[in-house]
Amino acid sequence: MPAPYRYPGVYVEEIATLPPSVAEVATAVPAFVGYTAVGPADKAEPVVARIATLLEYETAFGAKPDVSSARLRGQEYLLERRLFRRRSTGEVIERDRKGGASWMRFAFPTWWHYDVLRGLDYLRRAGVSPDERAAEAVRLVASKRDDEGRWPLERLYPGTMPIETDEGEGRPSRWNTLRALRVLRYFFMFSL
Repeated sequence: MPAPYRYPGVYVEEIATLPPSVAEVATAVPAFVGYTAVGPADKAEPVVARIATLLEYETAFGAKPDVSSARLRGQEYLLERRLFRRRSTGEVIERDRKGGASWMRFAFPTWWHYDVLRGLDYLRRAGVSPDERAAEAVRLVASKRDDEGRWPLERLYPGTMPIETDEGEGRPSRWNTLRALRVLRYFFMFSL
């Protein structure tokens, strides 16, 4: 039974019969809204934090067993599929089923889209020990380097950036080059 209303204003009551606003499914985009027990240590007041991965959530708010477990399952999911192959057949996944984007064409900014370079960069940031399952994806990244040692912007997704980040599709991309060099340095450091 709700508490009696004593003052004029807006009252929000939670209806327990509705499903949760964020469902735990493998394809859900993570969204974290609300208070957490631990927050960014350098902030004295509440802030809005952009969180794109469970790794970023753990870094900002601290590791929790269920979050860490989900993150590790996601990392294994990528590796089992060698970052761009079907697990059942081993076939290359040419295009995203929803948007038709190719996972083997590198974009910046990626917004919410996946590509092989983004997957490898995530594994690098997570400190995942490279193994043979990532080797083919690493070779794909290395193969896209041009004669001047740069990587092109192969895909530009719609969206507004406050500044121009590159010269356009098909042209060398400083951001894809930076990400590719980070990935290659990390994975070749372990000599796949």
